[in-house]
Amino acid sequence: MLSDSWGEMSHERSRRMTVFAGIARIMLSISAQTFSHIGSLTIDDQGVISLTNRPLTFSIHQLENDGVSSGIARDRTYTETDSYYSDLLNTHDNRLRDMANSINNTRDGELQLSVLTIMRALSGRYTNSGLRRGPFALMLTDLHQSNIFVDENWHITALIDLEWACVQPLEMLQPPYWLTDRTIDDLKGENLEDYNERRLEFMAAFEREEETFKGLGLSRTQTMNKGWKIGNFWYFRALDAVVGICNLYKHHIQPDFASKLDVNADFDRLISAYWAPKSPDFIATKIEERKRYQDRIREFFAEELGKQR
Repeated sequence: MLSDSWGEMSHERSRRMTVFAGIARIMLSISAQTFSHIGSLTIDDQGVISLTNRPLTFSIHQLENDGVSSGIARDRTYTETDSYYSDLLNTHDNRLRDMANSINNTRDGELQLSVLTIMRALSGRYTNSGLRRGPFALMLTDLHQSNIFVDENWHITALIDLEWACVQPLEMLQPPYWLTDRTIDDLKGENLEDYNERRLEFMAAFEREEETFKGLGLSRTQTMNKGWKIGNFWYFRALDAVVGICNLYKHHIQPDFASKLDVNADFDRLISAYWAPKSPDFIATKIEERKRYQDRIREFFAEELGKQR
């Protein structure tokens, strides 16, 4: 696995550029065939492959494993990006509704509802209306170092966990976030500067590889570079985050519109009221639900401790 040697050898530029070129070739190869719908490929009992399943990303799978309903029907596909992005935001709403411990206190609840409300309002700022109806392309939504196998020189030999590949809007094609071995939440300050240096290396390798592909139409390199410039790299990462949407919003989206001095508890309280009717009542209910959840956890561990004695 690339993860076995990444921490020790990623400082070697020749190895980095080798694996960057390999990743770029894979991304370009699978995105070369475009589709008219957003969704996932399925194969039926007769061996016929069709694009008839919802776009099942790794993040949605994680949420549903935690008992959160995505709200996206299994046979749901999309012909336009707007409804897809809206449904992705709905999964974050459902996480708040379905998880017993999703809101810690009133301040936390107001912040989370405020962020989701503003993320909806900003959708048009970070998405390209000219790409609303496509092209859509196949992408790997769980491509990280442990799913990439390499030889000793970091030529890619295999990929695993391909079940999370799905057809998404082309503007969601992004460089990997782990290029500096930092989590997405850690990409700020000096860490962000380091990441951008690696990102530029990756994009240079990507552009060279794209020059060898013919008939792609819309330039993947230009689309990705524009996404970084306008900030949709962070917007789409936030949409895809299971629980980190607030941190990504605060560090990478909010600063484009307001300073930290302009945004405070009063601001979040005001905006959160527009998440849904009676939002304060919803927050109060979730706080009580969290208390009951914590009581159940304590009772469980007390019972288990009693059995051991």
